[in-house]
Amino acid sequence: MRDSIILCNLLYILSKHKHWELMSIQQIIRNLFIGLILPCLLLSSCALIGLEEEEEETTTTASNSPSDDSPSDDSPSDDDAGSGATTPVVITEYIHSSLPSDWRSEYQTIKSNLSDIFPLYAANYSKVDIFAWHGDTSNPYTAQGLSNPCGACISGVSQDHLHMILQISAFEIDNNLYHRYSVIAHEYYHLYQTSISDNFWDFGVKWLIEGAAASVESIYMQQYYNYNYFTNDFPSLSSKTNTTPEIYEDYNSSSDDINYSSSVYLILHLSKKLMNAGHSEATAFRMIFKDFLEQHPTSTNWKTIFQSTFGFTVDQFYADVKNVSSPAIDSTVLPSTSLTLQEIFSE
Repeated sequence: MRDSIILCNLLYILSKHKHWELMSIQQIIRNLFIGLILPCLLLSSCALIGLEEEEEETTTTASNSPSDDSPSDDSPSDDDAGSGATTPVVITEYIHSSLPSDWRSEYQTIKSNLSDIFPLYAANYSKVDIFAWHGDTSNPYTAQGLSNPCGACISGVSQDHLHMILQISAFEIDNNLYHRYSVIAHEYYHLYQTSISDNFWDFGVKWLIEGAAASVESIYMQQYYNYNYFTNDFPSLSSKTNTTPEIYEDYNSSSDDINYSSSVYLILHLSKKLMNAGHSEATAFRMIFKDFLEQHPTSTNWKTIFQSTFGFTVDQFYADVKNVSSPAIDSTVLPSTSLTLQEIFSE
């Protein structure tokens, strides 16, 4: 779900050149990658569709029985319809041998951790195929029905059958960027969002969808890698963050939301506002990551559900954001480094 507008991103980066002297070399390289190189790689990967497949072996497993050599044919029963489903989603994995062995191993660890933290139940879909391959390799999964791959995203074969796509760029692998791992958590959380919200595809408020996913991946990286993704991987915020925060409801705001940095800020600001209202830190994030979506918001009723879940209106929240003179992802909004996803998602 990481959409890219190359020209706008380049203009945004150039407009921010005055801040570069304050950055480390690694931060400059990372921001260039996020804003410009990554979109180019994603578009290049799309151009490779239809080319002859490499003769590489793929590995397929079913998450319900990871020791099996073939996908599971189990499917949920009719009793699992609705948000009270208890049958797990059937996951079939296609992890391509073009990816380094350490990435493949780390993927299994991350997916196992996330499956324990927020398991996927067959309320809104029963099957998901996870495809992962090296960005320099042309799409190896056309035979499995994967066409027009999107870099890293969730897409639908049907209402009951989803695809999770992880096309890991060579740049990330060659430069050991943490995003090659954090993207797994980001996209897996999108699967969770889809599983608990009956109207997810009709909702579409970007900062509450992508800001939440990027925050989950950041907390995961802090917890399991002792790496502060919040401060290291989100560029300077757009000036529109505290002047017109409502623009981040729309996915067309990408050029002002590099790597979802402004969307993340809104999520973190919301968590602090909830904490100031008396909620614990873990409860505040659980309300954002889980409770709100479980009320099945749509594009027409989400503001009503926002108010009933959080205790104030969207307009009141935006007014609060506009009162911040210089918004930044810093100590004023950052979560505790000791916060864990297990605390957040526990019942």
